[in-house]
Amino acid sequence: MRNVAAHINTIINLAGFFILLSQPVIAQQISKDNYTGEWISPASWVPEWPAPATTVSGFDVSINGYITAEGPLSFSGSAAILKVYDTLVVNGDLLMSNNSQLIIENDGLLIVRGNVSMENQGIISANGYLIVTGNFKKTGSLVQGSFLSNDNPVKVFIGGSLDPDELNDNLNYPVLNCASPLTTPYTNTGCSFGNLTDLLADPVYKFYLATCGKATATVSSPLCEGGTIKLLASEDGISYIWSGPNGFYSYVRDPAIYPATIANSGRYTVTVTFSDGCSPAADVDVIVNQVPNLVISNPSPVCTPLTVNLKDASITSGSTPDLTFSYWSNPEATSAYTTPETATGGIYYIKGTAVSGCSIFKPVIVTVTPVPDVSITSSSNAMCLNDKKTLTGYPEGGSFAVISGPGIISGNVLTASGKGDVKISYTYSGVCTGTATQTVHYFDSPVSAPGPDQVLRNIFETQMNARLSAYQLGEWTLVSGPGQISDIHSPIAKITGLEIGESIFRWKVLLGSCESDDEVRITVLELFIPSVITPNGDGKNDLFTVYSLNGHAELIILNRWGMTEYSNYDYHNEWDGRNNKGSDLPDDTYMYILKFESGLVKKGTVLIKR
Repeated sequence: MRNVAAHINTIINLAGFFILLSQPVIAQQISKDNYTGEWISPASWVPEWPAPATTVSGFDVSINGYITAEGPLSFSGSAAILKVYDTLVVNGDLLMSNNSQLIIENDGLLIVRGNVSMENQGIISANGYLIVTGNFKKTGSLVQGSFLSNDNPVKVFIGGSLDPDELNDNLNYPVLNCASPLTTPYTNTGCSFGNLTDLLADPVYKFYLATCGKATATVSSPLCEGGTIKLLASEDGISYIWSGPNGFYSYVRDPAIYPATIANSGRYTVTVTFSDGCSPAADVDVIVNQVPNLVISNPSPVCTPLTVNLKDASITSGSTPDLTFSYWSNPEATSAYTTPETATGGIYYIKGTAVSGCSIFKPVIVTVTPVPDVSITSSSNAMCLNDKKTLTGYPEGGSFAVISGPGIISGNVLTASGKGDVKISYTYSGVCTGTATQTVHYFDSPVSAPGPDQVLRNIFETQMNARLSAYQLGEWTLVSGPGQISDIHSPIAKITGLEIGESIFRWKVLLGSCESDDEVRITVLELFIPSVITPNGDGKNDLFTVYSLNGHAELIILNRWGMTEYSNYDYHNEWDGRNNKGSDLPDDTYMYILKFESGLVKKGTVLIKR
């Protein structure tokens, strides 16, 4: 058989021929010689078949390489001839409709993993190998059509049944003859053709196995002591045989071993028998890992509002090294505890997971003793240097102190000794001690910082960039020109409704009884679009640069005849006088169209001059 050895030992890669997709369908399709590929791949055919059809009508198909069809094929019409010179594997049914022909040449091999149907006046010439794992069916008048071979014994093997049975005695179908075979009959069928059992003794059987589907064997993971080993095999087999360590044996497709032990580790093999007689095997290595040791020491009690860091190494000291810890709110480990660094009182659960993926799960108890709910109830509003502040705290009976900053406390009265932040504390002591803090800022006077003046090109909205220190209040007002302020109290307020020209905005800052203001000028200029570019590589005016280009924009360049030379739906000032194919455009005047995401459209001309 031509090139069988090559299919088994070598994967041949040949360069393809490229054919335009608009080429009309020709009278026949020919697969590449000495080439391995898929039926539906255009590259399998010479010339390339842009859209390989699995339903063929009115033209011939010749197989010169090793072609695989992952699904059914059908041929119809008097001009539909399937010629197999090399190897064709059909993983599905094959239909030869009225007047169609199947010709397997002397060195050809056709494997059909499914049924073969031949309609009225069909012709099969099996001068090479024909292996059918399913049934052979003939429709229409029995005396019309033929099934012939020039071999003795014939190289035809049918795994299923014949329908109708009368084909066995029909002179037009000597390949199917069982009553009085004209050729040497096969042992198991007694007919001119053999079945899949007869195929076992044929030299082609080894190559037939090489075209079988592959068995798969997988195992659930991770595998830990005490868990369940779940072995998984191919889904489409008809029988399974598993073997493994410790004399393990099973005929179940997906057997389970429970409880798993270290002794269950090793290689497991499954042999899968498919309906086409193939029985490939597959291996999977199973490793059962040891469950780690997790030691939990409950943390020492703390007073609220303190919390406990469950990630502290002392809590899990003595556990198996290099564990990865996770934290949970319930014993079922279905609700993750997302703040283990700041655990409050209660029972939590720590899961320790080893590198192998095996884990162990134990509770940890966090004890938190309540502390007084201490607060400073006087306001923290900023003040001027000439102000004094009377402090109040809760619960009554605590004491105030200056932690930092230019401040002096006498009893519960705070006086500033300079400008800046004064941080104070209020402490109340009971069984547990509670402390609250507050920061008061003292200013000479507030300073208005409205941000820099802005110059915009063809942009009619912007954002302010004022600064507002802590405890300050700010307010925008429009002094002159057009514009609307989105939030008059926000230092980064959005400004809309601008127009070409100048608008002035005032930013007033208040701090207690102190205030200050300053102004921002926003100037809107028209968009600048160049009328000439000189893309000669000297770094000057090489690009079509739009000032200032903000946001999404689309650029289209048209020649003097209205044809599109260049287009970019997300333009960022990169056009250098080339067309969409990357070629330099000749010096000339071109029309541009700029479309902005705001809906604005700009049109004009640009001269390319190198």
